[in-house]
Amino acid sequence: MSWVEFIFKLKVDSSKDILIAKLASLGFDSFDETHDDLKAYIDKEKVTSTFLELVKKNSQLDFKYLCLENKNWNVLWESNFSPILIDNQCFIRAPFHQKMNVKYDILINPKMSFGTGHHETTKMMILELIHFKERPRKVLDVGCGTAILSIISEKLWASEVLAIDIDQWAIENSLENININKCVNIDVEKGDIQTQKKSFKYDLILANINTNVLLKDFNLYFDFLESNGHLIISGFLDKDFLKIKEKSLFFNFSLISQKEENKWQCVVLKKIE
Repeated sequence: MSWVEFIFKLKVDSSKDILIAKLASLGFDSFDETHDDLKAYIDKEKVTSTFLELVKKNSQLDFKYLCLENKNWNVLWESNFSPILIDNQCFIRAPFHQKMNVKYDILINPKMSFGTGHHETTKMMILELIHFKERPRKVLDVGCGTAILSIISEKLWASEVLAIDIDQWAIENSLENININKCVNIDVEKGDIQTQKKSFKYDLILANINTNVLLKDFNLYFDFLESNGHLIISGFLDKDFLKIKEKSLFFNFSLISQKEENKWQCVVLKKIE
């Protein structure tokens, strides 16, 4: 698989957060921020003339793009990957980083998949998991990326976890990360929540995706949750919180917690029946 790197030249009044949200909705997987530029990465097969027009329309910025082979991308990604400590309890590192004496030591092989703990949305999701008061037996991780949330769920509660993603590269990276963390209760499947068996129910659903997908799938989150089950979601900005709240109320969820960091939001919802 090959990846394409897009480099967007930011204007003085450009909002990186809003641009990232728009690009994520178009299918971009990962982002690298600098002072003047934003780099965004996507599977080469998705880059068509129609796609380029959509990027131009949604970004309204000058950009250039180039193809990166996997080998080159992995070397670049590894060189820029730094370990991160969350809440003095969860240390997320690559296998080549030195171990820290903390409660939860998480190994993530830094490749293309989204979810290393550095982005605000992933960090807030992890914080909610660490401080979650329930003990879910079954967890569904939708859009698992690196499977970082699945791995933490098993380490926290020894839960049975199903991690799903539509991207084959994410599936392969998830399996690799599950293996190096010696997890035994996590199954990985390619697909999204719409492809899952309706007879299955979960105590906790995790979804760190973009606003449009979250809103579209709310009915399925409700259907797949046990009574009084919980839904933890992120991947949307503060400007979209009211949309999320209205949709959650429509499907009979109550708001348990709300976090915000750099305009990104994360909420915990409880299914009420």
